[in-house]
Amino acid sequence: SVLTLQKLCRQITLQPSAAARIREIEVAGRLSGLEVLPVDDALVDHGRAILYFHGGAHCIGSPSLSGDLLGRLAVGARARMVAVDDRKEPKNPFPHALEDASVALDWLRGQFPAASIAVAGDSAGGNLAFALLVLLAQSQREQPVACVALSPWLLLDLDRIPAARRVHRSAGSNLRGGEVLTAVQQLASGQDLRSASGALMSGKMHDVVAAQYFQDHSASNP
Repeated sequence: SVLTLQKLCRQITLQPSAAARIREIEVAGRLSGLEVLPVDDALVDHGRAILYFHGGAHCIGSPSLSGDLLGRLAVGARARMVAVDDRKEPKNPFPHALEDASVALDWLRGQFPAASIAVAGDSAGGNLAFALLVLLAQSQREQPVACVALSPWLLLDLDRIPAARRVHRSAGSNLRGGEVLTAVQQLASGQDLRSASGALMSGKMHDVVAAQYFQDHSASNP
């Protein structure tokens, strides 16, 4: 079930390389998370911090599964990486994850008021990063200095994905992407995942705030 997968995701840590160090942290007194920094303090620009949101279709995944990636990003960006374990479907439907993202950003700004803070994420975490930008704009709050998304899941309408892919992808990419899409649809047809990511895909459970603004942008090409 989804809940079982969530537990497993939190039990697995993909350790970063020897060039980075990782530690568990508590964010805003209510969220668990990870802080990752280069081992060599001379390689850290303490004026930089990146708030990272992991992928997992808004229902699975954890910061610990992104440990190696976080380490590479910390070393490459010479920055402090902070990843939070936001609340997930199906127990915590929208807007819990977005609220957690907002709280985490405020907390990070409070911890490092002089730092330039960016947000980043992969897949569903990329969706959450963009959704956070929209929330900040709507509430007239300060935006991060940058937003970086790795394969962000912005086009949540499964029926539109094949048409978008035909426009933007080669025949070979269409074939491989079609196989992935079929697999996602099969997973979404299962009772457990339908209660989580399946309903999210149809927009019934999850307010697709980022998709509303960005799904027609080239960055949303699935």
